[in-house]
Amino acid sequence: MTHTNADAVIGGVAEVLAETVGLVDLVPLVPAPSEPLDKHVVFVPVPDVEAVVDALAAAGAGRIGQYSRAAWTTTGTGTFTPSAAANPTIGRAGVVEQVAEARVEMVAPRALRAAVVAAMRSAHPYEEPAFDVLELAGVRSGTGIGRVGRLPEPMTLREFGTASQRCSRPPCRGCGSRVTWTRRSRAWPCSPALGTRCSTRCGPPGSTPT
Repeated sequence: MTHTNADAVIGGVAEVLAETVGLVDLVPLVPAPSEPLDKHVVFVPVPDVEAVVDALAAAGAGRIGQYSRAAWTTTGTGTFTPSAAANPTIGRAGVVEQVAEARVEMVAPRALRAAVVAAMRSAHPYEEPAFDVLELAGVRSGTGIGRVGRLPEPMTLREFGTASQRCSRPPCRGCGSRVTWTRRSRAWPCSPALGTRCSTRCGPPGSTPT
């Protein structure tokens, strides 16, 4: 559990606590799951690529960190034969057609799948667009409960406790609180013998240290 949201964020209480005791190479102790993502792949006649990318972006696709409308494209040749009942934008019924097309790839939150597909269909010039929706594997995010890090040099539990008592008490970047060291402070090496791996976790008063 986390005491407050400030315990899990980047630059939050757990991270400041870990930095205060000198830990480096920090990662979350229990990483928060990343947002589920889809990759949308659609094949578009080259002259219509920008319009389709704009439509997908307006529906929420192509957002990666601090960047928007992120897409990847490559060109190739699409081929198809319209049936007698088709209403093709390009080509004629019963005649094999070849078209210079671009493959467009953009990521989007899985929750927006229906909206992104609808936007693609609306902007695409074809009666029947060829497209794929691929569910992407999850990756660990940079946020989560606690922090695990490495001590620059091995030390015993006693040495670590002594060093911790001497640490300054900077205000937390996440919530403005200060680190207060007590006998119940939650920062312990994984072994009372020499070691370099440590973890920190924040919790309400009376909770069990990690």
